[in-house]
Amino acid sequence: MVDAKAATPVNFVSGHVIYHHWAENNRLIESVQAFHSLDELLLHCLTPPEKRLVDRVAVTGRDAQGRRRKLVLSFQAVTEL
Repeated sequence: MVDAKAATPVNFVSGHVIYHHWAENNRLIESVQAFHSLDELLLHCLTPPEKRLVDRVAVTGRDAQGRRRKLVLSFQAVTEL
């Protein structure tokens, strides 16, 4: 467990939700939606555009030394009802 007080401070720069959906010609299409806050991220993930599934979430920021850092959360499987 990481101690929040001892953790290196970071600054959020940008974020993107990457969606996948199947086109009519059976091609897998990827689309991207930017977000600028945790509220926007949740909105994009909980109410995705019709027929789109969240594939990845990418968050970019800077650490205490100003170095660019990127965190990518990837989803392995999903069942659509």
